[in-house]
Amino acid sequence: MSDIRTDTLQKFVEKLGFICLQPYVWLEQGGELWKQLGAPCNRLGASEIPSAAGVASAYKSRAELWRIKKGLQQSLSNPMMDYGQEAEHYAILLLIKQLTGEVVVNEKEVFGQQCLFLWKPGRWILEDDERYACSPDGIFFDNFGVLDLLWQDVQERSNGQLKDHRWISNEWLIEIKCPYDGLPYDAPKNHHLAQILTQMHIMKIPRCLYVQYTPRHERPLHAYVVLYNRFAWEALKSRADEFLKYVESNVVPPRLRSKWHVPVLCLEVDDFPQSACEDSN
Repeated sequence: MSDIRTDTLQKFVEKLGFICLQPYVWLEQGGELWKQLGAPCNRLGASEIPSAAGVASAYKSRAELWRIKKGLQQSLSNPMMDYGQEAEHYAILLLIKQLTGEVVVNEKEVFGQQCLFLWKPGRWILEDDERYACSPDGIFFDNFGVLDLLWQDVQERSNGQLKDHRWISNEWLIEIKCPYDGLPYDAPKNHHLAQILTQMHIMKIPRCLYVQYTPRHERPLHAYVVLYNRFAWEALKSRADEFLKYVESNVVPPRLRSKWHVPVLCLEVDDFPQSACEDSN
């Protein structure tokens, strides 16, 4: 098992062409080291970019994020955030069970018969701009095509938008969200899509399984496939770059007239996870 893990990770890093800031060191999300790696005021994490860029549905305004970055205001938790951190543990265990079948769980890494799931694989820094970082929920290495049928369906529904996806191999980025009421969102949240887009660009993984944990619904997992869009990333980063200029110049950013909607392809997976699991057996 360990040989599979080592070989998979080595190939992944070689494909990326760079090493993450803390390569394969498990960082406790919210822990002291995790906070230190994201501490500089001129660095934005993937979850902060929606506020910095003025994305629709972002939790904070640009001015509020600016005050936090300047040390004038603390970033406080709330009941929704507390619930999300607690429920995420159950969500990701359920997802792992559906994706891998019988597994061996070693807290942070999961081996299935046909795949490898890395849970919380540390903080990663953008290769050509160290002001941007992300801490993804997980990476799923689908070495033997557990999700092949799902991916074929996505390709058929993508209207040709996959032609420029040169990065695609066997990896899936995993992003877990836990709605506070335990029910699926009416539609994918724009700030989630901005966060996912940032993670996909930094990790060079152009597809993400965006999963909502909905224990009060008959389907406890609702899934979407989000596809990378280079033009959407460039527009998002341009807006985030502008925000960082305000941080560096000690000028409060003005309020934007309209919120930005992230133009990425996000396709709902109607029969996930049951069919993916059944087809892999």
